Amino acid sequence: MGLPGKRLSRSSKRRRAAQFGIDKVGVTTCQSCKKMTLPHRACVHCGAYKGKATVAVKATPHTHKAA
Repeated sequence: MGLPGKRLSRSSKRRRAAQFGIDKVGVTTCQSCKKMTLPHRACVHCGAYKGKATVAVKATPHTHKAA
């Protein structure tokens, strides 16, 4: 079992913890439908990858209900 080493100063602790932050997700534009998608993945909206249709995409039902 590890033992505690020397006490860390506030600045040392915060300097290390600064690396734990969440990075922004890079998004690109789909060449086929021009919607935002994640890079190096097939488009969720149209199923295209590098301008070619690769995945069949089902039509999603509308989630909002008329009041």
